[in-house]
Amino acid sequence: MGFFFKYVGGGELEPVIFVFLAISALLYPYSKFVYDSIMNFLLGGRAWAMPTIIYLPWAFFTRYFLWAGAFIVAPIGILFLYIYHTKNHTFDEIEE
Repeated sequence: MGFFFKYVGGGELEPVIFVFLAISALLYPYSKFVYDSIMNFLLGGRAWAMPTIIYLPWAFFTRYFLWAGAFIVAPIGILFLYIYHTKNHTFDEIEE
């Protein structure tokens, strides 16, 4: 992947790019969780079918933008999961 950036940019790669790539990769599951939750809410839990020629580009672009925008979208998912799990005390907690 580094060769691709050197080839396109024509210069030296900055270490910041690798930090961005790593952090985006770590935050991607949370941004995907937000996207899936929104789509589940909008569609009401129903599945919908579409031709593969339309679905594959749609899936590629949504996953790419979720990965690239993980810095923006993932904190929403992390905050939701934190609030959800602190309000619902279901972790081996016995109330007496």
